[in-house]
Amino acid sequence: MNEEVTVKTGFKKLSDSQALATAGAVIRGVFVDKAIAAAPPFDETTLQTAVDDLTGAIAAQAQAGGGTAVTAVKNKSVACSMAVA
Repeated sequence: MNEEVTVKTGFKKLSDSQALATAGAVIRGVFVDKAIAAAPPFDETTLQTAVDDLTGAIAAQAQAGGGTAVTAVKNKSVACSMAVA
């Protein structure tokens, strides 16, 4: 059986809430609902850790009131979590 997988690009354009929602949907689809039969190239713990890091970076940015350094950390977390997903 052939399965078709759609790869979404443009993650840098997502808002923080959209990025978290996308990562959550991947976790649910791949690990909870088993939407694809093939084993993913990453494990659930790795993805969940990346999502947790992103959540922490978003919280740190909000607490710091923005700024270049914390925004860069948050953006790197977005990139890492989406690269895993």
